[in-house]
Amino acid sequence: MSETERVEKNVDFLKILSKCKSNMRKVILSNADKDLINTICECVHNCLNGNIELNNEIKTKLKRHKNDLRNLVGRNKSIKIKKKILSQKGGAFLPLLLSTVLGGLSSIFSK
Repeated sequence: MSETERVEKNVDFLKILSKCKSNMRKVILSNADKDLINTICECVHNCLNGNIELNNEIKTKLKRHKNDLRNLVGRNKSIKIKKKILSQKGGAFLPLLLSTVLGGLSSIFSK
């Protein structure tokens, strides 16, 4: 399955994660499957590599989560560890990150 197919499949979950409260986000992330975790990691990877532009305000807010973001992208981290990072922190950075990513995705999928 390619990255775009994976993101298209999970775009509804990403929308929910970007808008829900932290308690609900923790429940969703603790029960998430491998595909959803990989989709979130793919979004983080694209933001860290600069494929998705982040404005300065979002960049400064994400700086405090830089170690968690880097751990999510790391190839030597298992899905279990990535899931633990996301569920323990409640994905505090996800609403910031996913709102930007989903804005870019909507233009891609509408074509």
